Amino acid sequence: MRLALLSPFLLSCLVAAQLPVSLTGRIEPATSPCNPAATHVVGCTEILLRGDGVDLGALEGRVVDITGVSEGTTACPLVAVTAAVAAPQSTSTFSLGNYRINTNLVFTTTAPVGAAVAYFFSCESGFLPLLTFGTLQLNPLTDFVYWGIDISIGVALRTVRIPNEPGLIGQRALFQTAFVTVTPTFEARLLNAGCFVIQ
Repeated sequence: MRLALLSPFLLSCLVAAQLPVSLTGRIEPATSPCNPAATHVVGCTEILLRGDGVDLGALEGRVVDITGVSEGTTACPLVAVTAAVAAPQSTSTFSLGNYRINTNLVFTTTAPVGAAVAYFFSCESGFLPLLTFGTLQLNPLTDFVYWGIDISIGVALRTVRIPNEPGLIGQRALFQTAFVTVTPTFEARLLNAGCFVIQ
């Protein structure tokens, strides 16, 4: 019980420290950031970015692998970006039904051949750097849900039907994927967060 009570405090202390950060995400302009040093944000999250020798404006709208140093707190996470390159692995979604209830959507994840691709959902974004494994961009303390595994053939596809539940209309679905592979060498990586609003 004490550990559960201390977890938010420990996470806050870890993030407040200047830690190395690696993450995958879509770079978007920041509007009204909680830290005036931020110029950009990781899409679908509250993770703020500022360039430290990197022109983030030139990368807007692209999914990139980011390397940097954390400078913020859990309430206002900020990453000073020291390097950003096009992400070789990422996840996107598509829906012919425009994300309406009772229609299908497709998750498309590029990952190494033979990798197991996992899907996670949460109600809130979060910020938990996990060294070379990437950054958990969902809050693991609020309705964190693991949901399924697929095996990649270079790409992993998952089709899901949005439930026919009118109460879902207007709700934002927030997710993040990860992959693990053991051949030819062990590799595990958290990929980009994504989101969509159910119509």
